[in-house]
Amino acid sequence: MADGSFQIHIHLGIIGWFMMLVVGVASTLMPMFFIAHQLNKKCLDRAYWLINGGLIILVATMFFDLGDYAKIGAGVLVLMGFIMFFKYNFSAYKKRLRRNLDIGMKLSVLAFILFAMTLIAGFLSAFGSIIDAEFLTRINLIYGISLIYGFLTALILGQMYKTLPFIVWLKLYQDKVGKFKTPLPADMHSEEAAQAHYFYFIGGFALLIAGVWMKEAMLIQVSAAFMLLTGLFYGYNTYKILVHKQQLKPLVLPKPRPRPKPVAK
Repeated sequence: MADGSFQIHIHLGIIGWFMMLVVGVASTLMPMFFIAHQLNKKCLDRAYWLINGGLIILVATMFFDLGDYAKIGAGVLVLMGFIMFFKYNFSAYKKRLRRNLDIGMKLSVLAFILFAMTLIAGFLSAFGSIIDAEFLTRINLIYGISLIYGFLTALILGQMYKTLPFIVWLKLYQDKVGKFKTPLPADMHSEEAAQAHYFYFIGGFALLIAGVWMKEAMLIQVSAAFMLLTGLFYGYNTYKILVHKQQLKPLVLPKPRPRPKPVAK
């Protein structure tokens, strides 16, 4: 019973609270950052009921020990709910007015791609009683890694570029708009450092997954080095944004066009 209570606690915390929080916030922020309109909100309604319905069945299955088939059925419902959530965000991606993605949105899109890996690994772990124990251990490790080091890390990296520069910009330049030429929030960080930690993160995550799957310590160590470089470049950009000083330039107004001289009759 203690083990079952712990599993119920974990699933209620991750799926019931944390992931529903992510679904709610992302459903608002992603279309806003994509600048996408006229989206089908029915996908979100279905996602809400499928995820929560599947979670209720999953908790009941663990509490009353209803068997593996009920657990698999609950997993299917939760998976379908997240597929509806992905469908909504993919629709926002396709309908976006801002065609070129900045580094913040690239990392946010990457986060949801890695979250798909989390869902697949979590669904496979529901078959724990009928698959090989060693294979299940690897799946569970990938489930945790793809959630924490993949989805959450990429989302944090990306959303920093969508929030912190704007907050600092408002503090420094809000009352200067229209009086001086001000930099954009995107001008506060180093694009080279951002691109560097984007590719180091992808490489580090891929090597970590490969190292865990193949049990290769060398790959995991190289992955750790890549993640360290990711953190250093990310930390540099965060620091650069936080210590940004006001950079005001004279506002150059366009010269008024001369009025045409009246033609003498």
